[in-house]
Amino acid sequence: MKKLLLKTMLLLCALVAGMSSAWAEDEKFYTLTPKTGTNNSYAGDCDVDVDGITWNLTGNSTLTPWRIGGKSLSNVDRALYSKTAISENVSKIEVTHGAASNITVNSWTVIVATDAEFTNIVSTLTPSFEASTTTTINRPAGKDWTNCYYKFVYNVTVEDKNSNKYLQFSEAKFYKDADSGSSDPVAVTGVSLNKTSLELEVDGTETLTATVAPNNASNKGVNWTSSDEDVATVADGVVTAVAVGTATITVTTDEGDFSASCNVTVREAKNYTTLPFNWEGGISSDFTSLEGVTVNGLGSDYAAGNAPYRIKFDNTGDYIQIKTDSQIGKVSIDVKMIGGKDASSITVKESTDGTEFTDVQTLSISGKQNDILSLETTNAFASTSRYIRLVFTKGSNVGVGPISVEKGITITSAGYATLYTPVALDFSGVDGLTAYTAVKDGDVVRLTQVSNVPANTGVVLEGAAGTYSIPAIATSTTAKGELTGNATAPTAYNAESGITYYVLASTGSGVEFRPVSEGEIAAGKAFLKVTGSGVHSYSVAFGDETGISEAVSDVKAGAIYDLSGRRVVKPTRGLYIVNGKKIMVK
Repeated sequence: MKKLLLKTMLLLCALVAGMSSAWAEDEKFYTLTPKTGTNNSYAGDCDVDVDGITWNLTGNSTLTPWRIGGKSLSNVDRALYSKTAISENVSKIEVTHGAASNITVNSWTVIVATDAEFTNIVSTLTPSFEASTTTTINRPAGKDWTNCYYKFVYNVTVEDKNSNKYLQFSEAKFYKDADSGSSDPVAVTGVSLNKTSLELEVDGTETLTATVAPNNASNKGVNWTSSDEDVATVADGVVTAVAVGTATITVTTDEGDFSASCNVTVREAKNYTTLPFNWEGGISSDFTSLEGVTVNGLGSDYAAGNAPYRIKFDNTGDYIQIKTDSQIGKVSIDVKMIGGKDASSITVKESTDGTEFTDVQTLSISGKQNDILSLETTNAFASTSRYIRLVFTKGSNVGVGPISVEKGITITSAGYATLYTPVALDFSGVDGLTAYTAVKDGDVVRLTQVSNVPANTGVVLEGAAGTYSIPAIATSTTAKGELTGNATAPTAYNAESGITYYVLASTGSGVEFRPVSEGEIAAGKAFLKVTGSGVHSYSVAFGDETGISEAVSDVKAGAIYDLSGRRVVKPTRGLYIVNGKKIMVK
C-alpha cells in the first residue's frame, strides 16, 4: 500500500511539473528600440539595424526617438517596417508608444507578410490605440509567422497644421512560443473552419482555413472531402464551384478523426459586359437587359421627349452598376439637367469583387435647366477592378443617356504587351501607344503598325509604362494578321495535338515570340498558333524591311531596332529599323 501511495505521489509530481512547463509564458527573444546618439531629423527614410534585422521608418522622422508624424498632415499614412525577415515563429508582439502630443492617430495596423514587398500578407491586425501604454498583438490561431516581415502602419492627423507634431514609437518586444520542456507528442483535440457556410458562383473559388486544436498539437495533418464533386471540389482547402447546387466540404484530422464542415451553395455566374461597352441611351428596361448591368433606386423613365436621356436619377444614392470582363479604361456619361436649380454629381466608383467599392472620381453636374452635359473620367482605374458603380448625389433631377466604358490596357516597364480584342478598337487617338498586327515570315514575325483593328484580332502593343484607354469603333477593314487568342477565358498551352503556342517575351533589348509548354495563356492575351514545333523562337521585325530607305552616318531620333527586332540604344555601322523604315548607318 505504501509503495502504491508513493508511486501515485511521484506521478502527480511529474504531472504538475509537466503542466508547469507547458504553461510557461512565451519567451522574449527580440526587442526593437530606437538607438540613441544618431539624429537624422526629417529624413525621408531612416534605416537602422537591430541585431541583424534592418528597420525602415518612412516619412518625416527622426531616430532619437523614432517618431511618426510631421507637419500639416491629415489622414496620412506613415509606416515602420522590417526590411529583413524575423526567422522565429513570433507568437506575440508588445508595442509601446510614447505620448502623442497635438496629433491624432486615426488608426494603426500591424501587417505580417512573407515577402519584403508586403504583397503576400498572412495577417492584418488593427489593434485599438492608446498612447503611453503597451499593446499586445497575438498571432491569430492557425497562422504561421515564421520567416515573416512586419509593418506598423499609422494613419495620423496633426491638429496644429503650423507645427511639426509626432507620435513617439518607443519599443516593440517580440516573443516566440515557450519550449514545453518535453518531447512528448501533444494530442489533437479538435478542428474548426473559418467559415461554416459559403456562397460561390460557378467557376468561383475560395480558400477555407482549418485550425487544429490545440495550437501546439504535434500532428496538424488534415484531409479535405466534398459530398458532391459535381457541385464543388476541394483541394488543400481551396473550394472550386463546378455547377449549380449544394455540397458540404468537410475537413478531418489525421489524428483522432475530428471533423468540421462548411455548407457550400453554388449559383449561376453573374453576367458581365465585354469592354468596350457602349449604350446609346433610352429607357431603363432596355438598359438593364444588357449583360452585366444592375441598377438601384432609379425613378420611372422620363418622357420620350427627353430621349435619349430618359433614365431618371431622382434621389441621392441612386446608382447604376456595370460588371466588366476586363480592365476598365475611361468612363463617359451624357446627362440632361431636367432641373437646373442646384448642382448634382455622379461619383464613379470601382471594385474588384462587386462588394467593396472605392471612389475613382466625382463628376459635377451644374448649369441651367435642360442643359446637356458630357462627363468623363480622367483618373485611372485599378488594373484589377471589374465593377463600375455610378452613384448619384442630388441637387436637381438628372436624366442619364449614353454611357460608354473604354477598355483599359496596362503596359509594364518592359514596354510591350499583347491584346486579343473581341470588338473593333481605335488606337489613332491614344497618345504614347502603338498597335501592330503580326505575320510570320520564316523564323521572323513582321509587325505592321495599324491605327485600328477589327473584332477578334490579336495585336502587339508598344508604349511607355502606364494605363491606356482604348475606345471602340463600329468596324475596321484592317487585315487581322496571324495573332489569335481568347477574349474571355484562358487558353491551355498545347491544348491541340501537333500545335505549338508562341507568346511574346522580353529579350532584355527587345522582344521575341517563344514557345510555351505548360500552364495557360491569360484571357485577352494574343499569341501565335503554329503547326509543329520546329522554330526555337521567332524574332520580331518592325515595319517593312524589304528595302533600304536611306543611308545616314548617325541616327538622331526615333526607336531603333536591329533586323531581329531588338531595341538598340547606340547603333554602330549596319542595317537598322527606325520608325518603320530600313536605315543603313555608315
